[in-house]
Amino acid sequence: MNDQQNTEDNYKKIQQTFPDFESLTAFFENKTAEYEGDIKENHIRLSIYKTRNGLELSRSDGYRAIITGICVDGRFLVKNEMLLYQKLDGGVAYKSLRGALHGITLSDIIIKDGKIEKIGVSNHGFTMEECPDILYLTIRNHTCGCYIATCIYGSYNCPHVWILRRFRDQVLATTWYGRLFIYCYYQISPWLVKIFGDTYMFQLLFQTILDIFTNYLYQKGIQNTPYIDPCDNNL
Repeated sequence: MNDQQNTEDNYKKIQQTFPDFESLTAFFENKTAEYEGDIKENHIRLSIYKTRNGLELSRSDGYRAIITGICVDGRFLVKNEMLLYQKLDGGVAYKSLRGALHGITLSDIIIKDGKIEKIGVSNHGFTMEECPDILYLTIRNHTCGCYIATCIYGSYNCPHVWILRRFRDQVLATTWYGRLFIYCYYQISPWLVKIFGDTYMFQLLFQTILDIFTNYLYQKGIQNTPYIDPCDNNL
């Protein structure tokens, strides 16, 4: 079987699995597609996840784009292509890079035991010659919730929540009282979000608190880059 036939078969499988963009977005409701690894001297990280704006893609060089659609040949349509950069005051901001990357292609889907296990992405923007033509992103379920922060920021995968997840695993989880706090948080926070999550005062109060706290943690050196929960590594 030649490469063209393989490509056509892959596109058919993609169309059957995700007949429209809404089905692809729904798939990422509680999941993330992630690739992370070293290719010679280059460390590469690529993630696709859902936010309140839709599907978002991020690369380890700080590039981000919001995916708005998918063509019949697997090409992602993107808008608001952005690069994350650090400001002089130590904060972070986004710089628009519209047109910097001309499409990202969903090239293959690997299904095991009836479930999507990996998604292959080509035209991903990494230019080094030794980088594979297709990177396979592993599908991970979100098993370690961060309920209030996810409610406030609209995504389990965003810089503020990545900081908080690192703080949970690298600081709180290392002490008995930190683990007790985590346990109590997971008992109480789903209830709080369910009852008050959509109210204006809840959103205002916790966003103010979390903005201040995450900025403090960032200044202390806790990174705001894509993060994989330890409990997800065993999936």
